[in-house]
Amino acid sequence: AFKKHKKTHHEALMPEELPLLVQALEDGSIMDNSRYAIYWLFLTATRAIDGVSARWEDIDSEARTWSIPAVIMKKTRPHVIPLSKMAIYFLEQIKKDNRNGIYLFESNNYQSHLNKETPRIMLRRAGLATTAHGLRSLAGTILEEAGYSRDLVHAILSHAKDGGDQTTAAYMRSSLFEERKAPMELLGNKIAEL
Repeated sequence: AFKKHKKTHHEALMPEELPLLVQALEDGSIMDNSRYAIYWLFLTATRAIDGVSARWEDIDSEARTWSIPAVIMKKTRPHVIPLSKMAIYFLEQIKKDNRNGIYLFESNNYQSHLNKETPRIMLRRAGLATTAHGLRSLAGTILEEAGYSRDLVHAILSHAKDGGDQTTAAYMRSSLFEERKAPMELLGNKIAEL
C-alpha cells in the first residue's frame, strides 16, 4: 500500500565548480562566521553537525589535528582529522572574532554553535546548487579524481569500512591517519590557489 521511498543524494558541486564556491565565499555576501564554517566543512570533509559544533578543546594546533569525540561520532573511538595549512590559517582567522572560546562557530548569542542548517541556507542564498553535505561529496570527488584510493577517501569521510561489514570492521582498525595528511593538504591547496 505504501510506495517505496526513492533514494536521492544531496546536491553537490562538481570539481570544476569549486571556483564558484570560493567566489561566493569571497564576494562578501556570506558573513565571516558562516563563511568560515563552510570552508571548514570542505577542508575537513565532515558532516554539517560535526563541523558547526566543533569545539576549541578538540583542536590541537601544534599537532595540526581536530579530534571529534567518539560519542559525537557515534563510534567506539574519536575521528582524528589532520588539518591542512589552510585549515590552520582559517582557525587563526576564526579565533580573532571568537568571544566565548567554546565553539569555533558561535551562534548569534555566543552561547552555542551555529545551527547545522546555516551553511546550507547560506550556500542556497549564494545561488549554489549544493548542500553542506554536498561539500563532503565535492571533497571526496576531488580526492578520487586526484588518484587517491577509494578506501582512503572513505577513511577521510569517516565512512564505515567495507559498507559496514562487521567482520571487516572488526579486523581493519587502521584510521590511515598518516595517509590522510596529503589529501587534506591537497584540499587546502585547492582553496589557497583560488
